[in-house]
Amino acid sequence: MVERINTRKYEIVSIEIDKLVIDPYNIRGGEWDYDKELIESIKAQGIMQPLVVRPLNKEKYGIVCGSRRYNAAIEAGLTEVPCLIRELNDREAMIWSMGENRFRKDTPKWKDIEYVGQLFEELIKRGNAVQTIQELSLATGIGEHTIERYLKIYYLPYEVKGLIRPPEDRDPVHNELILLYKGMRDNRTLTLSVAELIATKLRDFPEQKLIEVAVYLIGKSNEIAEKVVNEIVKHPSLSPDEAYRQTLIKSAQRSLTINFDTETYNALKKACLRKQKQAKELVLDILRMWISPR
Repeated sequence: MVERINTRKYEIVSIEIDKLVIDPYNIRGGEWDYDKELIESIKAQGIMQPLVVRPLNKEKYGIVCGSRRYNAAIEAGLTEVPCLIRELNDREAMIWSMGENRFRKDTPKWKDIEYVGQLFEELIKRGNAVQTIQELSLATGIGEHTIERYLKIYYLPYEVKGLIRPPEDRDPVHNELILLYKGMRDNRTLTLSVAELIATKLRDFPEQKLIEVAVYLIGKSNEIAEKVVNEIVKHPSLSPDEAYRQTLIKSAQRSLTINFDTETYNALKKACLRKQKQAKELVLDILRMWISPR
């Protein structure tokens, strides 16, 4: 039974629980952590904020906003819940869902990126990129600059962008790639900043190279990532590890200041005479030998 309650602003509809399902375009996907406090609140006061739903067929409504309240209502033993019925297409459903959930701290950024990308692909069908980004920003409340960043990451190869997810949310293929390239498991993630860097500076590189670089830069700082990527841009044939070694050598060449004790200094002078080399040149040779692959 659907019971309608008229208010001055809009119509709230009381819908039986078994007529509701999580909408396929709900950003949370029905996921939730058992929330005892919310359940007890609903038992005591009911649901204070109606769920936003849309008709999916003649018998079912899709929950666009309010999946946490829905799950808590089931746990609280409610048989029906207050809903606001909206006639929404898939694109609008995603926008509504994202608008409600984007400010939640527990919504992972990788989900925001996926939904922004999907919305963009829907909206671009009837407008240019600039207008679409502006429309998307107005609809979701996300800044245009952030949307542009998200889209760069969204259009990375699947094997690369999946590395921004925590291990428990990755597909097996991502963990297999880490094991393949690193020779070990790594539960760290690729940061959004580093993913954006790869998308910006290596966008024209082969997909395999992007994957190799992304795996290598998991857990690396932005500073190291910037140096490695810049070196690869200049020398595309270098592996990420070789690129990193080159940055170490260049750094040493730019500012080489080493303090020796008297015994070591005297030994270095003798070695310079023996090899007919300047001290800096000899030390750099030793450094290259030390950091080069064995």
